[in-house]
Amino acid sequence: MQLSSNVQIACGGVGDKPLGVLISDPGQSSSSPEMIRAFRTPHFPAMSRSTLSSFVLNVIGNVTPILVAVVALPVITHFAGTERLGFLGLAWTLIGYLGLLDLGLSRVVMRRVAQAGTAEQLAVERDTVWRIGLVLCGFSAAVVAVIAAVAPLHWFTGRSIAPSLVQEASTALLIVLATLPFSIVTGVLRGVLDGRQWFGISNALKVVFGSLTYLAPMLVAIWVPTLPALVGAIAVARILALAAHVAMAARALPAMAGVGRGVVRFGELFSEGGWLTVTGVVSPLMVSFDRFAVASLVSLSAAAYYIVPQDMVLRLLVLPVALAGTVFPMMARAHGAGDSGRHHDLGRHSFYAALALSLPMCIALAVLAQPLLRIWMGADFARESTNVAAVFAIGLLTNCVAQVPYSSIQAAGRADLTGKLHLVEFPLYMAVMFAMTLHWGLLGAAAAWTLRTTADCFALLWIAHRGGFMRDTRREASVLALAVTQTVLAALLPAFASGALRVLLGGVLVVLAMAAMWRWGRASVLWSVR
Repeated sequence: MQLSSNVQIACGGVGDKPLGVLISDPGQSSSSPEMIRAFRTPHFPAMSRSTLSSFVLNVIGNVTPILVAVVALPVITHFAGTERLGFLGLAWTLIGYLGLLDLGLSRVVMRRVAQAGTAEQLAVERDTVWRIGLVLCGFSAAVVAVIAAVAPLHWFTGRSIAPSLVQEASTALLIVLATLPFSIVTGVLRGVLDGRQWFGISNALKVVFGSLTYLAPMLVAIWVPTLPALVGAIAVARILALAAHVAMAARALPAMAGVGRGVVRFGELFSEGGWLTVTGVVSPLMVSFDRFAVASLVSLSAAAYYIVPQDMVLRLLVLPVALAGTVFPMMARAHGAGDSGRHHDLGRHSFYAALALSLPMCIALAVLAQPLLRIWMGADFARESTNVAAVFAIGLLTNCVAQVPYSSIQAAGRADLTGKLHLVEFPLYMAVMFAMTLHWGLLGAAAAWTLRTTADCFALLWIAHRGGFMRDTRREASVLALAVTQTVLAALLPAFASGALRVLLGGVLVVLAMAAMWRWGRASVLWSVR
């Protein structure tokens, strides 16, 4: 996401600006009443209308499908059963992970379109985008054909699947694979809309079709609760999504007579997407590998008890991801202009903003996991998933905060560093995940996932410091360690407190977290301008 050049960033430590992170119109005087009020209290970013609206639209686009899922998943479980829900969870994971088949070109397209400043340049990009779409469609179709031909069903479901579901799952898997090329091309076309900063249209489509991903199988489950029918409903939604994105992308990149035909240098495009592809391959695999490990090493039913709380946790990344998406182009612009001070300050303030957004949320999730799951999925489901959700809450905290150093590193054009880190992490994570899942089942898998996200966050902070993309991050690492300790205490509360006492102690932890964030955030800002 990129901002207009009419947006100015005033950040603590940049020039003689006061403390805090403020995004304002350049025509606004720093002595105006709005500016004075903004700096009287140590709150987090006050954004210009365009930036705030983009942030809100991104949040809405990601939150709405979550709310729909909250309603849809219990209905699917009731009518189709836990094992079918477990297969759907694996299908959603497979669709998301094989998005890596875009070879990093979705992000390349977004950057190229954003930099196209004239009608002629947009016409050239129109031709390039259509050719990229055709190449990726053919490439992804070939890959999924190979997968369908050589991959046995138990690779996806494990060997414990009920015999009565084997034929259903085989047919449903073929449907999932057949629709993957549509999802790949849709992602590229979404890059066009985001590159043009058509966030309203982009997020409207995300709301509609992201919601249909859950609503369609929910409605079908009531009448035909079979896996081919459930997955077929999702496939129809994917095809409709592609058609809608084609129509909108054609509007975003209008044709121009005599312009747009030329040689597309795919070598340059693939080179640019190289390390992005490495991260795109390894990172989602580390996020989703544990689900398949649970299905294979424990059972498909256990996968449902694991996937539902994990999916709930991952959806809560929406706010820090939206924050990172907002500051990423600002960091990139500051780095490109050689203003390392502003780049560093954006990273520092964004770190505390991400921590303030996530810590109270994670503590509340750890404390309230059992009643939330009981209300949402039922008492039996909550009994199996509560402890898993509490462990996930710890990993969620570090995953939220990691968005900031990750964005800071890539804003400096060093996607190779994050890619290399993930290449080192992956085999270690696989070994730990297998061992802990075999010995401790669902809790072992959740603990391995949390250990990986925590190590990843601290490693990213170290890399950001060593690479000069953030100032000395030892203070941030210490603050994060204390925040992780608070979340661990919240996750352990059910072991020695119950009922009202647990809620009371959890509330105390939340209040302490809010107070700590206020103090740490203010102290770091005061320190940064000395």
